[in-house]
Amino acid sequence: AAGALLAMSAPAALRASYAAASIFVAGAVMCYAVELYRHRTKRRPKKPPRSPQRPPVAEEVQALHKIAASIPQVPMIHQAPALALTPGTMALIEETVPVVGSSEAARIFYGQLFESNPALRTLFGDEEAQVRKLVGMLSWVAKSVADSPSLSEGLQRLGERHIQYHASLAHFHDIKGAFLQMVTIVDQQAIHEAEPEDGEEDGGDDLEGGGAESFPATPPPVDRHQRLLDVHQAWEAMLYVFIGEMGPRMLMKEQLGGFHLALANDLAAPAGGTCVALAGAQGSALLAMAANLTRAPQPGTPERALVNDAHALLHRIRTALEELAGLDMSAYCRVMAAIRQPQLDQPDARKRAISYAIEQAARVPLQVAEWSIYGLRVARRLLPVAGRSGVGDAGAGVQLLVAAAKAAIQNVHINSSSKLATYYHGRWPREVNSRAAELAAELAVLDAELESIVSQRNLRDG
Repeated sequence: AAGALLAMSAPAALRASYAAASIFVAGAVMCYAVELYRHRTKRRPKKPPRSPQRPPVAEEVQALHKIAASIPQVPMIHQAPALALTPGTMALIEETVPVVGSSEAARIFYGQLFESNPALRTLFGDEEAQVRKLVGMLSWVAKSVADSPSLSEGLQRLGERHIQYHASLAHFHDIKGAFLQMVTIVDQQAIHEAEPEDGEEDGGDDLEGGGAESFPATPPPVDRHQRLLDVHQAWEAMLYVFIGEMGPRMLMKEQLGGFHLALANDLAAPAGGTCVALAGAQGSALLAMAANLTRAPQPGTPERALVNDAHALLHRIRTALEELAGLDMSAYCRVMAAIRQPQLDQPDARKRAISYAIEQAARVPLQVAEWSIYGLRVARRLLPVAGRSGVGDAGAGVQLLVAAAKAAIQNVHINSSSKLATYYHGRWPREVNSRAAELAAELAVLDAELESIVSQRNLRDG
C-alpha cells in the first residue's frame, strides 16, 4: 500500500519500479508469515492423552463400601515378652535379686550410668531417693517375674510414668550397658565372698572322733566363669523384657530426634519392623490429608460421600499401623529375651521359647502388610476424585504404603525361614508365607494401577 501511494506521486518513469518493489515486499512478508506459522506449528506441544473413562462415582462408592467391609482384623493382642523366659532363667533372677537389687548395687549402677552419659543426671532428682526406688522395683520384679500378666501391666505403667520424666527410647542403650556392668561387678563380689578360704573345705579336725560321717559332703566347685555368664545373660534377657513392655508405651510420645538416636544405636529396639509400620502410618496420614484438601464436591453428592468414607478408613488404618509399630518392638524384644537368656540345664525350653517368639515376630509384619495393602485399596478409589492440590502428597503416601508392604513381606520371609522357627510345630511358616505371597501379588497390581493414576492426574491437572 505504501509503495502504491509513492508510485502515484512519483514521476512516470519510476512508477513501474515502485510497483515492482511493492509486489516484492508483499511477497516477502507473506513468505515470512507462512514460515512462522509452520515453525510454531512444529514446536507446539502435543496434547496429553485423555484419562481413561472412570467408572461412575456411584460405582466407586459401592467399591469403597466393599473395601470397608473387608477391613483387616484388629492388631493382635499384646504378647508379653516375659513369656520368653524359661523357668531356669526366672529362678536365677529371683536368686540374684538380693545382690543385684541391693542399695550398694544401685549406687554402682547410677555411677556407671552417669559416667557413660552425664546428661542423664538432669533427669533424676535426689540420687539416694532413686536408689531406694530402684531397690524397691527390683524387689517387685523378683516377686512378679513368674506372673507374666502382673509383670507386664506393671512395666507398662512404668513406661507411662517415664514419659512424664522426659525419658527417651535412646536412653535404654545407656541403661542396659550400665546395668549389666553393675551385675558383673556385684556378682563377682558375691561369688568371691561365698568361696571358702583355704583349708576351710576339709571340715577341720575330727575332735569328737565322729570321722568323715560327721561332716556334710563338700559341694562341687563352682565354675565362676559360667556362673557369671549365666547371671549376665539372665539379666540381659530381663532388660529386654523391660524394654519390650515400656518402649511401646513411650514410642508414640517420642520426639523425632530421640527416635532417630534410638534407631542408630546397637540396642536394635526399636528396629526395622517398627520403622516399616510407622512408614505405613505416615503414608495413610498423607492420603488423609489429600482427602481433607478435596473440598469441591458438595455435601450430599456421591463424590463427597466417597471422600468422607475414605478419610474415615484412612484414620483407622493409621491408628492400626501405629499400634503395630509398638507390637513389632515388643515382639522383637521377646525374641531377644529368648535368645539372650542362658541355656542352663534346659536347652529344649530355651529353643521352644525362641520358636514361639519368632512366630509372633513373623505374624506382626504380616499384619503390617495386610493394613498397608488395605490402605492402597482405599487410595485406589480416592485418587481419581482427590483435589488437585493434594495429588502430589497422595502420591507420596502411596509410595510409603507400597514400601511398607514390601518391607513387611520381606520381614515375614526372614522370620519364617529361621532354623528354630519350626521347633515345636511346622505349620505356621507355610501359612504365613502363603498369605504373604497372596499379598505380594495384589501389591504388584495395586502399585501399577496407582502409579498410572498419579501420572495421569499430574498430566491432566498440570
